[in-house]
Amino acid sequence: MALSSEDRAQPPPLSFMGLSQAGCSTVLMSVRVSVCHSGIRPLCLPGAEDESLRLQLSMDPGKAGEFRLALRDTSGASTGRSVSIVEYNLRDVRYELKSSRCHELALLGQPDERMTFNFKDEKEAQEWSTIITTSVREMQRGTTGDTYTVLLL
Repeated sequence: MALSSEDRAQPPPLSFMGLSQAGCSTVLMSVRVSVCHSGIRPLCLPGAEDESLRLQLSMDPGKAGEFRLALRDTSGASTGRSVSIVEYNLRDVRYELKSSRCHELALLGQPDERMTFNFKDEKEAQEWSTIITTSVREMQRGTTGDTYTVLLL
């Protein structure tokens, strides 16, 4: 299944290495992943080889259909620190379910910039895919004028 929007210019990430836009958000789900980056620009993933990376979906409760997808490093969680490595508006990415445990994110307008997420736990991966699919549907209801697609592969 691929999730994307059509006819949108490629925006920059909302956040990179912990620098994010101000605002209050509600975390819908956060899951442990390992990441393989495939792209032109290298992406520094400080916890790529261990259990500290989390894929997180959040929303702004004050704005219908506003969802953000972030990759976070939680290696400093014991000290209360969690750093956002990269964060995108869900409208600006194509999210594809390659298999039950392997998902891929690509930036719209930059298909060579991809991250592949591998889930250790199949049940957690299934729950995550349900949340992503539901969020895309909610985004469709909360936005007028934009067209979003959900494709089954």
